[in-house]
Amino acid sequence: MVLLTILDHFTRREESQSRVIGSLLGVVGDNGDIEIRNCFAVPHTEENDNVLLDIPYHQNMLELYHKVNPKELIVGWYSTGVAVSQLSVIVHKFFDFELEKQGKEISKAVHLLVDTSLKTGKLNIKAYSG
Repeated sequence: MVLLTILDHFTRREESQSRVIGSLLGVVGDNGDIEIRNCFAVPHTEENDNVLLDIPYHQNMLELYHKVNPKELIVGWYSTGVAVSQLSVIVHKFFDFELEKQGKEISKAVHLLVDTSLKTGKLNIKAYSG
């Protein structure tokens, strides 16, 4: 379901956007495995070497999701594209900070990179952490 939500977000993006970004929600198992259960889009703009996330929107959406399922935590973020960029590092630092605020079991954000170009004839998905 998470993957379909990400693809739907990408399909509905503004034409001027080259990629989409969003928050990943999930739980951490007893063995430390992360289960990604949900996600939501986070509006953003990218200009030159800057990325601006709509942080109030992110916080409002997180509050709404916690009303439905309070056990789901921010576990990371997703983006579409073919590679990790310098702007991705900035976004990743924001999500690491969000994890620190939660004070829970996970200390480093997961970055799920979804390559929607289909250049290889299939959907490539990579996960990064640390």
